[in-house]
Amino acid sequence: MMQKIVFATGNAGKMKEIRMILSDLMVQGEPVDVLSMKEAGVETDIAENGNSFLENAMIKAKAVAACTKEAIVLADEPTGGIKLVVQQSQKNNVDIFLMVNTDFLED
Repeated sequence: MMQKIVFATGNAGKMKEIRMILSDLMVQGEPVDVLSMKEAGVETDIAENGNSFLENAMIKAKAVAACTKEAIVLADEPTGGIKLVVQQSQKNNVDIFLMVNTDFLED
């Protein structure tokens, strides 16, 4: 089964950039399906009411993960370069958070 990654955004520009970053990603020799919230069928209003960009990214990741099955969810923190919070969905009741600074990808 193809691994799915759902990015917690509806922003087409962010989706283009994240697809470029993850274009060579493979899991067990298979390409990964990178989807926006809309493409994954997630239509929910998310209250980004955290005290920081990081908290808001975690809120978005958790909200989208609650709506997906067998997918990894990514959400961004917009403070220079894309910084990603990775939240694994509810499949095994496991939450994994990881910050990735992609400033090095900037021209």
